[in-house]
Amino acid sequence: MSTKGLPAPEGAEGAEGASERGLTFVQRLRSRVWSVVWGLVMLCLAAMLVYQHSPWHRSWWPGRHEASRLPSACTAVTRAVVERAVPDAGPGKAEDHTDSSLYTLRTSCTWTHIAESRTGRLKIEYELHRMVATDGGIEVAKDAFRRHEGVYQRANKQGQRPVDRLGDEAFVNDTGRIKHLAVRRANVLVLVTYEVPLDRKGKAQPTVDLDAIGQTAIGKVHLDS
Repeated sequence: MSTKGLPAPEGAEGAEGASERGLTFVQRLRSRVWSVVWGLVMLCLAAMLVYQHSPWHRSWWPGRHEASRLPSACTAVTRAVVERAVPDAGPGKAEDHTDSSLYTLRTSCTWTHIAESRTGRLKIEYELHRMVATDGGIEVAKDAFRRHEGVYQRANKQGQRPVDRLGDEAFVNDTGRIKHLAVRRANVLVLVTYEVPLDRKGKAQPTVDLDAIGQTAIGKVHLDS
């Protein structure tokens, strides 16, 4: 017998509607799940890009101040200070030790006795460190400071001590005749080497205040705002 034109069995339309509503719900749920997944993927990619570029280590990051140039090492201290450290010293000999990569700028000035038979030497060196890979100039300078600290400590462990209230961090190694001071301010290091002069009888002359020399030299460093 033909059923064409006969009404649908009772409950059939309700079952079809429920099926359609269920399908729509599943589609919506699947769409939302994919949206969340894609959102997480994009968030992870963005986080990886930000981490690789480390913008908080860049000099333009708010609240971060670094130097972009160095002062002249030969004008780091006055002539009077040089004369006290190395009496009868000749003119300062300036040198540029900047590496070819330009990641580190170095400049120094050395004062020695005019007479070759006399001893005594004062050397002031500046190092400016720039961003390398994901490490900012300040982080690179901190690593360089630790390397200098380790080198001088191995040479004279008992004579090394930190210096408070000098730059961001500083140490001095001053028990031997050749004394060393290192000061870091932001991404710049000041390295002072002082060979105590001897008089004509071979006795060491009174030494100068290395902390004061370091304070004056680091004070010449200008940080960009």
